[in-house]
Amino acid sequence: MNNFDAVSVWPAIVRAYQGIRAEAERALKPHGIASLEEYDVLLELRRAARPLTHWEIEERTLLRQYQLSRLVERLVRKGLAERTVSNDDGRARLIALTAKGRKVQKSAGNAYMAVLERKIAQRIGQDQVTAVKSLLDRIAAD
Repeated sequence: MNNFDAVSVWPAIVRAYQGIRAEAERALKPHGIASLEEYDVLLELRRAARPLTHWEIEERTLLRQYQLSRLVERLVRKGLAERTVSNDDGRARLIALTAKGRKVQKSAGNAYMAVLERKIAQRIGQDQVTAVKSLLDRIAAD
C-alpha cells in the first residue's frame, strides 16, 4: 500500500464513525440519553457488580475526569444514577444506577444494538466484522 492509499483510509473511518454515531444518538434520544458518552457510563455502571468511583468509570470509558464529572451530574439530575460517599474513603464518591437508570439503560441498549446491527452486521457480515475489529485493533495498538 502506498502512502496515498493509507491516507485515504482515515476519512473512510471517520465518515463511518460519524454516520453510526449520529444514528445511534438519534436512537438514544427517545430514552432520555443525550449522547453515546452518557450511554457508555450507564452501561459500565450496569456491568459493575458494585458502585464505581469516578476514577473507575474513567478507566472503563473513553472519558476524562472533567467530562465525567459533568456527565455524572446530568445522570444524577435525570434520576438515572445516584452518588454516595464511600465508607472506605470519605473523600471518594461512589456512583450507582438507580432502578430508573437500569430500566433506561436496558431499553436504550436495545435501541443502540439495533443501530449497530443495521449499520454494521447486516452490511458486512460476521466474518468481516471480526476482520474489521482485528484491523482496527492493530491500528489502535501502541
